This record gives sequence, C-alpha cells and structure tokens, in this order.
Amino acid sequence: MKTPGIGDPYWYEWYVGLERIIEMINTDSNITYVMFQSEVHNTIDDVVVGVGNQEEVCFQVKHEVGNVGKGNLTFSKLIDPTTRENGSTKVSLIRALASGWNEVIENESKVITPVLYTNRNLGVNRTTRTFNGEEYKAIPLEEFIQQIKSYVDQSNYIEEIDRLIEDKDLRIQWNEIKASIGEDSIVIDFLKSVVIRSNEGSLEELEDSMLRTLQNTFKCNLPVAKGLFDKLCSNLRIWTTTRRKDKVKVTIEDVYDALAVNYDKEHGEHELPYPVPFFKSRQEFANTVIGNIKDKGQKVLWISGEPGSGKTSLLSYIQLNHKLFKARYHTFKPISPEQRFYDVDSGLSKPEFLWNDLLIQLRKYFKGELKKYNIPVTNSLCSVEQMRNEVIRLAQLLFNKTGEKVIICIDGIDHVARANNEITFLHSLLSPNEIPEGVVFVIVGQPAQLYYRFPIWLKNGTELESWNEKCLAWLERTGNQNVHNTTKKRPAEVHALEKQHSRPVSSLLSIESNLNNRITRTVHKDNVIKYIKPIFPAARNLPAKG
Repeated sequence: MKTPGIGDPYWYEWYVGLERIIEMINTDSNITYVMFQSEVHNTIDDVVVGVGNQEEVCFQVKHEVGNVGKGNLTFSKLIDPTTRENGSTKVSLIRALASGWNEVIENESKVITPVLYTNRNLGVNRTTRTFNGEEYKAIPLEEFIQQIKSYVDQSNYIEEIDRLIEDKDLRIQWNEIKASIGEDSIVIDFLKSVVIRSNEGSLEELEDSMLRTLQNTFKCNLPVAKGLFDKLCSNLRIWTTTRRKDKVKVTIEDVYDALAVNYDKEHGEHELPYPVPFFKSRQEFANTVIGNIKDKGQKVLWISGEPGSGKTSLLSYIQLNHKLFKARYHTFKPISPEQRFYDVDSGLSKPEFLWNDLLIQLRKYFKGELKKYNIPVTNSLCSVEQMRNEVIRLAQLLFNKTGEKVIICIDGIDHVARANNEITFLHSLLSPNEIPEGVVFVIVGQPAQLYYRFPIWLKNGTELESWNEKCLAWLERTGNQNVHNTTKKRPAEVHALEKQHSRPVSSLLSIESNLNNRITRTVHKDNVIKYIKPIFPAARNLPAKG
C-alpha cells in the first residue's frame, strides 16, 4: 500500500549508502568514500561509492513501499518513457542510467559501474509488445538480462550481437532496448558495466543485515551494535543534507568520528571550579608546581596534603588556567558549602570507571585519525585491561605527535583506599616502569603513611625511598668507605673485586634452606662488623698442662 509523503524511499536510499559505509570499515572492501546525492553524477547520483583511486560504483535506488502488492520491475518499466503529472515526458529508466553513466565517463578518467538497486522483483511473465510496427513476444526481464549478457560479454560491436542472435523475438527485443538507450556508440560498454540488483531487502531487513555486520566487524554484542548503528543514523542528518557544506565525501575517518561521538558516559565530574578569590601566594605556588611537573624527569609525581588543604582546588586552578592535564580524574566530588550531606561516591573507585573516563578524554585528541591509529570508537568494545592499555598507548601517541609531555592527573586516591569496594582501581595504577617516555602521571591524595592500601611503589616513592636513600648515604659516609682495621682496605672496593668471581649459591646453602638459622653480629663504634670468629672456641676450656 502506498502512503503519499511517507519517508520510506528516502530512508531506503540512505540505508543503501549506510550499508556501503559499514562495508568501508572493513579495509578489504577497498572503499575510500561514500557520497549521498552527488552533484556531479546525474541520474546515477543517489549513492556514489569510491573504490580505490580509479573506480566509482554509482547506485540509482528504486524503492516501493511495503511487500504486499509490490509491483515487479518489468522490461516495459525499464525501457518505456513515463508521463509526469504535469504532462511532460520523462525518459526511460534505462536511458537515464546510460546517459548519466556516459556523462561521468566523459568527465572522469575512472571506471564507472552504474547499479540499479531495487527491492522489487524482476518480471517473470512474457508479454506481447510492438516495436517499429512489428509485434513480438518479449521474454521476462530476468531471462532477457541473462541471455543478452552472454552475447554482450563476447562482443565488442553491436553488429556482432545482431549476427549472433538467431531468435526473431529476442532480436526485436534487443533492438528495442538499443533504441531505448539511445546511442549505439555506448550500448555495448554500458551494458557491460551496468548491474541490476533486484529483490533487495526491506528497510527492516537491511537494518538487521547492517547490525549483524557491525557485530562481526567490532566483535560486539547486539546492544553495542545498535548503539553504533544509531550513531551512524544520527550522522545522516549531516551527510545527506546541505549541512555537510563542501564535505561531500564520507571517508573512513568521518565514519570513525561519527562512531566515536561521545555517547560513552564519563562517571565522574572532572572539570571542577576552584574557589574565588584564588590568592596570589597560591598562584605563585601553582607556578612552582607546574614547573616541577614539567621539568622533573619523574614519570609519577605524588602530591600529598592533609584533608582540606586545597589539593583539588590547586589542581583545578592549574587546569582551568594553564590546561596542563590532557586527562583528569576525580574519585570524588569535593565538599562545598552548598552540600547538605557527604556522598562517598564509592562507585568512582572502580577500575572500569577510571580507565573509561581517561580514555574518553584522550580519544578527543585524535578526531579525524581514529582509523589511522586503530583507536576503539567506543569503550563498550573494550575490557578494563584494554581500556588501561589504550590510555597509555594514546598518551604515548599524543606525546609523539606533539612533542609535549602528556600529563594525566588522578585525584583522590585516599578516597579509593577508604572505599568498601572489594576491587578498586588502586591495583591497576601504572607503576613508573610501565609508563613510557613523555608521559607523566600526577597522583594526588592524603599522606601515604595513612593508607596501607596504596600501591607499594607509591609508598616506596614517598617514605621508604627516602629512608633507603638516607641509609645508602650513611653507608657511603661510614662503614663502606672506612679503611678496615684488619685488611687495611675499603669494604666497597673489596666487594667490587670479589663480586667479579661470584658463583651461584648451592641450593643446599640457599637462604630458603636456612630460614631457621640466624648469625648475629655486633656493629662496633667505628661502624665496622667483624665476621671472623675463633676457629677453636673450645680451646679456652682445655685444662692447663702441668
């Protein structure tokens, strides 16, 4: 049943283009661009698909609403002119396709494949027709195409086909389609190029097919595929209207940008204001902090302070005024005078939330290059581990692109340590040896000694590392550098010589095999430990001779 003004034909045409766009995601398709309603392809302009550098496939779409009572595409509908409502004559469908194809061929040095794409079936009945006063029995369109194609494929000139066709009715039908095309000089090449795709799916069937393709392409489930499909449909309002302006060709990067439209939701609130007024002394301190972050060669910087000391306010001032951080995560919403209660926000402590939000923020720097760098278009395609890996990969890529340090801030890890979650993001934080050159993580929280759940490398980097440095400095000043009273040598120098001749310790003498044995030594006033013991300690108990 036909419904005047219904949008099915438009959507059907757009779905044909959308199918090609989804095909383009697969690089094996060799599709380089898709155009909707091309301005330079008359009558074969509904959807134009670029294949490689030297080929275009041009779709002319003919859709009929519904499946019940749908008419067939017959020989007469293909070759007969039609009359418009205003009484003017419209050229036949085959002539329109041929003239549009010929016009593009003359203007472009490309291989052009015109495609008549329709949801109608091809006619299956013989009909009685008259051409040039001669009546004949026309065979069904599907059968006619098959028979003529065999002649066209083996011929280079019309005259050859005229000689090859022996059946009188088929010869008249051949002459009629030649006349409908209009120019003998283009008949053979056009018929070799044209493709008729009939009995294509309905709108619902095309959509189901595209969803399956998205599932296979991105290895995702149906809900995720539907989300991706909705993003593409949303962009049709740009690709199919004058809003596209001069950007007529939809390329693979346009597709990835559309798929990556930020429907991924950030779980936290990361663009936080700082208190006003922000005193000058704090501004000067902020400049000092910025200098330390930028100039020090450390891959992890730890900013610590007591509760309410203004850590988050300082970072907000730095970010909003200096744009220091490429990505920023707050585990909590800071307390403000307007709050009536304290929300622990324990959910923001989960690893999937941290890496989700950081990945969303970093992806924005690669607009137009998502396909180039093989960046996931949506986080729903990634596991937590994959999101974590992508964050560090994109951070390194961004450093390589810009030459500037990529600084990522994670604020409020003490809040995570207090959360009741069995699994928090603390265990997924990157240790310094996992962070590549040019990437810096600024981690913020309350003093590390207060929280046993903090990563050991972070605690080492605060209290233990400082303690170790002091111990080593003490050894350098004292025992290891002092000349030994007995050997008259420095222990550090002796050790350097002896370790060149060291051999693996036998398993019988390993530490693990002697866990219950302890050898105690005394540190003397001059910081020297004497390892020599009397060889015959029992000699002191021997009776005296005499």
